[in-house]
Amino acid sequence: MKYSFTTAGLMALVYGSAITVAAALPERATTKAAHIIDVHRDWDGVRAHVARKTARKDKRQSNSSSSLDYSGYWFANITAGGLPASVLLDTGSADLWLVDPSAGSDATDGVQTWDPTTAQDTSQMSGETFNIGYGQGGNGVSGNVYQTDVCLGEACTTMAVGSATTDQGLGSFPRSGILGLAFKGGNSVSPDQQNTFMESLQGSLAEPIFVTKFTPEGSTSQIAFGSNPFDFVAPMQEIQIDSSSSASYPYSWSYTGVDYSKNGQSLGTFDVVFDSGGPMTSAAEDIVRGYYDGVDGASDVNGDASSWTVPCGTELPDLTLTLGSATLVIPGEKFYNGNTDTSGDCTVWFVKENSPSRGVIGDPFFCEHVVVFNQQDSTISWGNQS
Repeated sequence: MKYSFTTAGLMALVYGSAITVAAALPERATTKAAHIIDVHRDWDGVRAHVARKTARKDKRQSNSSSSLDYSGYWFANITAGGLPASVLLDTGSADLWLVDPSAGSDATDGVQTWDPTTAQDTSQMSGETFNIGYGQGGNGVSGNVYQTDVCLGEACTTMAVGSATTDQGLGSFPRSGILGLAFKGGNSVSPDQQNTFMESLQGSLAEPIFVTKFTPEGSTSQIAFGSNPFDFVAPMQEIQIDSSSSASYPYSWSYTGVDYSKNGQSLGTFDVVFDSGGPMTSAAEDIVRGYYDGVDGASDVNGDASSWTVPCGTELPDLTLTLGSATLVIPGEKFYNGNTDTSGDCTVWFVKENSPSRGVIGDPFFCEHVVVFNQQDSTISWGNQS
């Protein structure tokens, strides 16, 4: 998500849950392991807290809008120093940070915070700070850095955790923080960059991979570390990415020169980042306009191709992306992000990207495929969920 630009919608999310009981750490495995962890969306909690926060905001700003959509964000429960937290899983960034109780009330109101002073076996890393921005600027968090034990299910490792004491534009973030799954080179800790959760865990895993299977609301969604336990339609397709410092988009799960098409008609080429941290798939404006051309009732809400609605139930064309010799198809129905309304207008999530050079492959892709990220070989593989 650091590379993704879907963050404007993310920053509007608000969620609250108060849990203060410390969790015991699972025993560390002594052999190479694999772990499967459930992930969730939790629509009702998000929407209820949004309503409360929007109501308070409306008292201060008469032009505030509450017509927001919160689909497409995937969360997991972790413990850090034995304390529970809920984090957004984000392949577009490389930091793990959690909201500190000392952050402003806008950031902590109704949010499960993380207090490093009460966490078990947790020590501040002398001289180390973090400062990460999201989107095209204006949103971000910063603070001190601590070393502690982090567990996602039974997958446990000792790593750096940022304690967010200040924020800009993230005051309505719905969870405790973000768990980045990109590459260490994109980590914001200074002066010494730190490993991501996956990189810290990698040496204990049977294979150097993590795998997502995100499914529509009501179905079981999971992320696995160390193996691929999920059923998919063979064969998988695979691309080699450049995650080096000299890449067009360093230290990210990205690919350049992607061709977008519908119904066999090329819409243009654009670079992409595979980003689990948001609901959108995005591209250059002319590609997006070409996609909606001929879709009855499609409406460019803001006039700049950044937000679209269609009459609910409209059949959308499939979007095909060609990445070298690999092909990736996103069924048009996935752009509804699980919205099954049959009347009125529905928001759809293929939109113009704010960045002039690269777009995002987001939730609509992840909800259709089993996706394998190989941290060691810098490859991404995918196959349709079965």
